[in-house]
Amino acid sequence: MKKYQFGTAWADWVWDLVGNNKIILDSPQHNGPFDHSKDSEMLFFVYGRKNIEIGHWGDTLIQDDDGNLNVEKG
Repeated sequence: MKKYQFGTAWADWVWDLVGNNKIILDSPQHNGPFDHSKDSEMLFFVYGRKNIEIGHWGDTLIQDDDGNLNVEKG
């Protein structure tokens, strides 16, 4: 089982999920330059095998031994 807390440094396995479109990053400012002062408002759409969950900063992403993804609210 792997765990990652949103808002901390990205682990390599989490970046792999982003690269494979299993996690989609969304920002409150859809137009204009990226504003890192609003990072804590970022949403993380997590696409599991049978579910879609939304993660926020402080929540924990969990990947079980079978590869299933879940979000535990922080």
